[in-house]
Amino acid sequence: MLDALTGAAQQDIPVIETLDLAAAPAGQVNRYWLHMISNGLSQPVLVPVMVAKGVNPGPVLGLVAAIHGNELNGIPIIQQLFQQIDPKQLNGTVVAVPGLNAAGILNEDRLFNDQEDLNRRFPGKENGDVSQQYVWRIFDKLVRHTDLLIDLHTASFGRVNTMYVRADMDSDTLAAMARLQGADIIVNNPGIPSAGAGSGDLTLRAFA
Repeated sequence: MLDALTGAAQQDIPVIETLDLAAAPAGQVNRYWLHMISNGLSQPVLVPVMVAKGVNPGPVLGLVAAIHGNELNGIPIIQQLFQQIDPKQLNGTVVAVPGLNAAGILNEDRLFNDQEDLNRRFPGKENGDVSQQYVWRIFDKLVRHTDLLIDLHTASFGRVNTMYVRADMDSDTLAAMARLQGADIIVNNPGIPSAGAGSGDLTLRAFA
């Protein structure tokens, strides 16, 4: 069992405060609700977490989708991928969050509750405004536990995108990961946002 259970459960899936991968059972897919923040009514805001822990040690790959709440295609992609993973044949661990921006998904909105773009607010602040706190906890509760991270996005409304990958191609590891995606286009970009961000703000990909 993972650390710091709240004692509650949603649909028989345990609610946790902290992701402790060392304590997660190996050789199986583990499912949790991770408590990110509480809303104005002191109700917990939860995100789904899936952990496929292999029987053999290895790197930790993170997969996240829907940091923009109206970009939903990554959610079924992660779900389908986990139907194909056999943890008994896996070296390392895959940690996935199929629905990172809980408020945006519920509101069918790209943005967070405060109308901020979460993917322009990294690294966030532990005691900042609500979106700054949320992205700070994305890193503290999730991203820092991973060795590699893939952030899945979808074309915005009214757009049709080709399949493309953005990666820092100056990194041999990231360049190899990008080429493995089978994309039509690979964009060499370290993740610095070009618009919509304040001074010093980064995307999740750049900060990770």
